[in-house]
Amino acid sequence: MAVSLRRTARKDQRPRRRFPGGILAAIAIFVLSQLSVPVTPQGGSVAAWWPAAGVSVLFILWTPRRQWWTFVLMVALVTGAANAVAGRPLAVSICFGISNAIETGVFALLLQYRLRHRLVLDRVSAAWRFALATIAASSLLGVLVGTVLAQSASDAALLGAHAAASHAAAILLLAPFAILPPHIGQPTPAGEIVAQILV
Repeated sequence: MAVSLRRTARKDQRPRRRFPGGILAAIAIFVLSQLSVPVTPQGGSVAAWWPAAGVSVLFILWTPRRQWWTFVLMVALVTGAANAVAGRPLAVSICFGISNAIETGVFALLLQYRLRHRLVLDRVSAAWRFALATIAASSLLGVLVGTVLAQSASDAALLGAHAAASHAAAILLLAPFAILPPHIGQPTPAGEIVAQILV
């Protein structure tokens, strides 16, 4: 009995990470999406930088698996609304929102495929899995974006490739903060993540 109580006490004394909730994720994704639309190159249809993709993946990795589908739906609604508010046509905004949501969901599913516990970047195989999930999800996003723009842009394939690259860069830069090994130290300060987004 004493041993059991000691083990319980030790478990209770372990530091627990508290992760931001869905409301904070929605606000961050909406604001970043809106800020990214104005930096679309003149005459183009795709933003030069899309940090909301990295933030979406960052937050879904902090979200329990049973809530992933709810989170993906939120990404679709928020990014679609942000695109529309920023001035994009409604139909394009809805399609872009769905594309962003699919990218986020596919990334999470591929990263955690056949894993019981959350992936941790503590070995080369984990880094490869992370890189391949990023490439696959962002490439799918590129195909979807190119398809959406096929009727309105002659260079839809090029725009899709550009979208894939900008999303992949954001994911590679921001998402690792959610799966760093616990022995590295304290949780990454929010200010550092914000700095990475701005840089």
